[in-house]
Amino acid sequence: MRFSEEIARRALPFRFHTPGHKGLLCRADMTEFDGATPFPGEAVEAAQRETAALYGARHLRYSTGGASLCVKAAMLCMPGDVLAAENSHRSVFDGARLAGIRAVLIKNRTRAGLPLPLSADDLSAAYQRAGGRIKGVALTSPDYYGQCADVMPIVEFCQKNKLILLADSAHGAHFFADPTLFPRCLAPYADFTALSAHKTLRAYTQTAYLACNNDGLLKKLDQGLALLGTTSPSYPMLAQLSAAALWERENAGGYRALKAAADALKRAVKTLPNDDPMRLVVDAAAYGMTGRALYDRLVEGGLGPEKYDGRYCVCIVTLSDTPENIGALQGALTRILY
Repeated sequence: MRFSEEIARRALPFRFHTPGHKGLLCRADMTEFDGATPFPGEAVEAAQRETAALYGARHLRYSTGGASLCVKAAMLCMPGDVLAAENSHRSVFDGARLAGIRAVLIKNRTRAGLPLPLSADDLSAAYQRAGGRIKGVALTSPDYYGQCADVMPIVEFCQKNKLILLADSAHGAHFFADPTLFPRCLAPYADFTALSAHKTLRAYTQTAYLACNNDGLLKKLDQGLALLGTTSPSYPMLAQLSAAALWERENAGGYRALKAAADALKRAVKTLPNDDPMRLVVDAAAYGMTGRALYDRLVEGGLGPEKYDGRYCVCIVTLSDTPENIGALQGALTRILY
């Protein structure tokens, strides 16, 4: 039985347990009750094992505190300083502060006005400079613009030098769904991989997965999650985490039609060449506009991009979209830009 179905089964009509709304706001909001035992009993653990298998990871934990919580908990497992790119997410630096270690920064190479993900050569050079105090690597791949690192040489570099690899793959939670279409997912390879379910899967905001392949650090990871997280996680969020990965795998065939529509858009307007076919990064500067100006024009027309910077406007496509949605975006862009 899927975890979401288990929650619905446990939702009795008369409740004398928390939460205080007693199911009136959301019937599936069950935080304390599971028949004769405290909820969740075995339900969450079984669901996490099922999701771990989908991602090809030894272990996986659900987070209702986003991928930021996952990154911080993984940083608490680091026995010493870590190498990290200058453009790493703030959770890497917050995690280093919490762990009492240093994030030793590596300046990103750039292309088309954007920082590139780190390479194995970047890490090797920084490791040689920093000496023996380095114990781990915090790698961002993919980044906000759909750019990915060449991950397997980095995995091999970390294994050779006995470095713990934390992959901040917040924007790549969907990669596992179709290995023939997407870049390699790090969940089966890195010691820790943070995957933001709410960014690219059908999951509520604030939901994330943390994959772990390091048995020796699993207990410490769980201690970190307990230290940083809430003792009252949202069970509708947990249920959605269980359902989202299953739904993604079962419906992955839909990406083919979305890719065809996304490719048509890329032929119609100038976009950043990147690695994730579902990340559309429109080059507003190529048309004499700023990213902010293009963002505002799209919003005025009823289309909501993800973000902008001085040059680019970023749009995210997921299985919740349709080819017709992408076609509407393409039409709006051509009217604005030409």
